Amino acid sequence: MGVRANDIFIKVNGTEVSLQNARMVIGTLSQQPIGYEYDLTVLRGDEEKEIKVKIIAKEEVKEHMFTIDEDASAEAKRLRAIWQKNI
Repeated sequence: MGVRANDIFIKVNGTEVSLQNARMVIGTLSQQPIGYEYDLTVLRGDEEKEIKVKIIAKEEVKEHMFTIDEDASAEAKRLRAIWQKNI
């Protein structure tokens, strides 16, 4: 059956999903490993549907990643050294 466009998530593993807890519920799921299975209740049209969902892939988001420019100017290297002392 699977999740379809326009499905409205109602519960995840029995926990009701609301505006107040959606971030927490999604955050908990995002921490689970590939292969993790959970129960999802959706509203599809006028009917509630129970779906068994399995995480099959995850997108890894890398934030604030820095790379060192080996070809940086002497001034840039000097500023980088000062900046690194303040970390």
